[in-house]
Amino acid sequence: MGHLKILLSAMSGQGHVNAILGLAAILKQHNHELIFALSPAWESSIKSRGYQFESLQFDQVEDETKGEDKAPNESFLDFIKNQLEILRKEPMEGLEYFDDEKLISSYAGWSTEMLACDKPIEKAIDSIKPDLIIVDFAVRLPCLIKTKVPWIQLWSCNPVAIYKDLCPPEGSGLSVYSPKEKWTQFRKLYSIKYKRLREKFNQFMIKSGVEPYGDYDSLYLHESPYMNIYNYPEALDYTDVAPRPDKWYRMDAVIREPDDKEPFKVPENLINKPGKLIYFSLGSMGSVDLDLMKRVIGCLAKSPHRFIVSKGPHHKQIDLPDNMWGDRYVNQIGILPHVDLVITHGGNNTLTESLYFAKPMIVMPLIYDQHDNAQRIVDKKLGIRIPTYKFADDQLLNAIEELINDESLHEKLKKISNEMRNTKINETVVKLIEQVGIKK
Repeated sequence: MGHLKILLSAMSGQGHVNAILGLAAILKQHNHELIFALSPAWESSIKSRGYQFESLQFDQVEDETKGEDKAPNESFLDFIKNQLEILRKEPMEGLEYFDDEKLISSYAGWSTEMLACDKPIEKAIDSIKPDLIIVDFAVRLPCLIKTKVPWIQLWSCNPVAIYKDLCPPEGSGLSVYSPKEKWTQFRKLYSIKYKRLREKFNQFMIKSGVEPYGDYDSLYLHESPYMNIYNYPEALDYTDVAPRPDKWYRMDAVIREPDDKEPFKVPENLINKPGKLIYFSLGSMGSVDLDLMKRVIGCLAKSPHRFIVSKGPHHKQIDLPDNMWGDRYVNQIGILPHVDLVITHGGNNTLTESLYFAKPMIVMPLIYDQHDNAQRIVDKKLGIRIPTYKFADDQLLNAIEELINDESLHEKLKKISNEMRNTKINETVVKLIEQVGIKK
């Protein structure tokens, strides 16, 4: 297979950039030319990994959201800060409040920043002249609909969305075994409550000359007519309840390279202390909620175990007790092999990486597909779901002991990890990607 010039882009969230980096690491082994087109704030991070980088050039847009002056992930963190009140509710209850003007404006502002990438990506396509485009975006980009260059969607969220009516609605956190009446109720409420946001999206789509969203379309899933990829462990996938849709392909273990090239060493203040070693991270989303971080840390301080904590943006305001060590951002990929348990928000990357390293999970979801991931972990009996804002201390502490002492679970996770490490599916998908690239 001759080498392809591949343009890669993603919305400016850490999880989405990490997902595209994971796929790039696999494609790099096949000697393809990889060019990242992202907002300028990501340049240093991408170049440090040895990739070519093309800065997206933003024009002034109507609401003055550009993004190029913000640090990586900052726009998304601002968005999360505005959502804290609704995040503290269960998904169905949260939908009831979604007609609040402040929430609509916040979602519209965040979405506008994604849509503002449309013209810059179009310019990057014209400049780079790639053979193939791979993107991780949660909205329709008219430039992709119009381009003659074949493109692939990388879906780095829970794949329940791609199964549509055959599975629970995305973001609902409902089990595949729950009554379908609940699925219908959630979908109807979603359509009603998101109407005003959908109308804002459709104004942009119509102005750009592409088909608008329908009343029951997902606002956050844009399927390519060429090929679509989702990164999700086979052990959690929904193929046991529904057939995989056409032109969708799963990759089992797209694991990014460590952020820090130096091997992780357990911090000195934890080496000689008793107890298991546990990793606690609520991701870039959950760590925005300082009260929640302090609440969980206060509970874990009562545990006889040791903890590594990803503090997040409020790191200076978080004091850790003696049984913990942490930093603003930590080398998650380097840390996971050393720990015995993971307490997570249930983001797709952490979920996949934890299973790859055979770690049981306690999932405390906050938003969107994290609820679906948490429920899927429960349905597959691979961990425990804890109510993020309504847990009792004993509930969390007992969950830790239950998972640490569950030998049958540990054996099950080792088997899953072995399957992920030895999968041939990723190589098969790479060949399919290459075929899309040479058929232009």
